[in-house]
Amino acid sequence: MENKGHFEQPGSISGSGDGDYGGEKLFDLSFLWESGHQDKNFVILMVKGFLEHTPDSLAKITAHLKDKSWDRVHGIAHKMKPSIDFMGIKILKEDIRNIEKYSDMREVDEAKVTALVQRLNDICESAMQQLREELSRLSEE
Repeated sequence: MENKGHFEQPGSISGSGDGDYGGEKLFDLSFLWESGHQDKNFVILMVKGFLEHTPDSLAKITAHLKDKSWDRVHGIAHKMKPSIDFMGIKILKEDIRNIEKYSDMREVDEAKVTALVQRLNDICESAMQQLREELSRLSEE
């Protein structure tokens, strides 16, 4: 079976801040295809799990940011890290780690964390829309 979730990662994706990331695919499911031994049902299950849990995580991290509950921002970022990696959302690989890092410092850099959480929300929303389309395509095959 061919690796249907693979694509070439662009060198740089620069968003305009309105959810448009140049029409580039924001995810790469090749890790899931490989670790799932090309099992489409495994990939579908993992994508569904991401789509089910990520909106709640985004809502929580945003609420904790507004409350300046830095330990909770740190905790949610830590929990989101593997999901972002498994979905191959490479554009967020460093961002999620920086949210975790910057929210766990003695002097929290509120501006950096706020900007990163906004970017996390924007990119995850776009990636989730793309993943819904991919899930629909996979389910039809």
